[in-house]
Amino acid sequence: MLPVTLTGASHCQWICQLLLPQSTEFEYIYVVQGGSGQAVTCREDRARRFTSPQLLSHDHQHQHLVIHNDSPLRISNARASWITTGLVGLEHKDFNCSLVSVVHLLFNFPKLRQRLIDTPQYKGRPYSSCLSTIFKDMEQGQQTDLAGLRSLVALSSDAGEILNIILCEVIDEISRSNSVLDNNNMGIRHMFEGDLAKTAIVLDRNGNIESVKSHSEKFVNIILPVRGFVSLEESLKVYQHNIEQVGTTTFETIVAFDNMPDVFVVQLDRAHQQHDHHHYTKVTNRFSFPKRFIPVNQTVYGIKAIICHQGDSLNDGHFFAYVRRGKQWLKCDGVSIEQVSRKMAFYDSFGGSPNDGQAYILVYEKQDGSPTGAPAP
Repeated sequence: MLPVTLTGASHCQWICQLLLPQSTEFEYIYVVQGGSGQAVTCREDRARRFTSPQLLSHDHQHQHLVIHNDSPLRISNARASWITTGLVGLEHKDFNCSLVSVVHLLFNFPKLRQRLIDTPQYKGRPYSSCLSTIFKDMEQGQQTDLAGLRSLVALSSDAGEILNIILCEVIDEISRSNSVLDNNNMGIRHMFEGDLAKTAIVLDRNGNIESVKSHSEKFVNIILPVRGFVSLEESLKVYQHNIEQVGTTTFETIVAFDNMPDVFVVQLDRAHQQHDHHHYTKVTNRFSFPKRFIPVNQTVYGIKAIICHQGDSLNDGHFFAYVRRGKQWLKCDGVSIEQVSRKMAFYDSFGGSPNDGQAYILVYEKQDGSPTGAPAP
């Protein structure tokens, strides 16, 4: 659906917004009541052409439907966030803000969303089926129930763990959807899953190699520590090549990314164990990250989404998400979805105090085009 912008001084009231129940020539019908009391309908087809434009017009540059109006709107069956942003919010229930943030994030990857909606629902594909139903409701601007998905992720309340579980399960379910993998199946796997190789080297006090062990593994995210670092680039550099001295023995770890996914997910480890008190505290120090960076092999990634955690403890607090759509940033916080500035979404997520919303999950998307890529807004 197109977001709606109000302008002008015509006489109309917004009545309702209807999604046609069956797949037909048109996707949406917009109904507007004029000053005379007569209803004017506007149909939007798949090419986003409109009929009955007396009270409505289409801003092609910003992809908005413009309703000319000089009085308060009367809304019957459309949520305010859906009218202003084209997205429907999700209700927080039973402390599920972490799950809500993850669903908002995944919904904003059109390729994944459409693949799940098109995938037939079977009992053997619980994650894909749940997300398919949820995404269909969200596309239609309807409130949806996350209870089924909540039961699948069990009692996990950590957004990073939930995202990892859902991605791994969906990739596995979609890959098993046909006996022979088609391009779409492989595309979803390549979209989120990468390959890396880890090498562990042990050196004695004289620098002689005592042992070398290597193994390869697949990943859908990596976890980088925040404590002791000031930026993503600094933490990633140590993750890729780390040297630790324990007594007279040196432990060296080397991580090489053999195959990078289209979507690079980084979870920031903000937990610090207090050895004296046998519990964990949250690291809230300022931690910067770039809008655009090259983690390996000249592959350029631009920031796509940020899941933030607000609070001074990882055992409670609140999760919400910032998502970039084109050059527009949206804050998705439960039922509330609003357009925000890049500063609020990006720079304010660096953290620095418990009252800030500190970045907890960073989602980068591979840039199209040349090796230098395109700048991320």
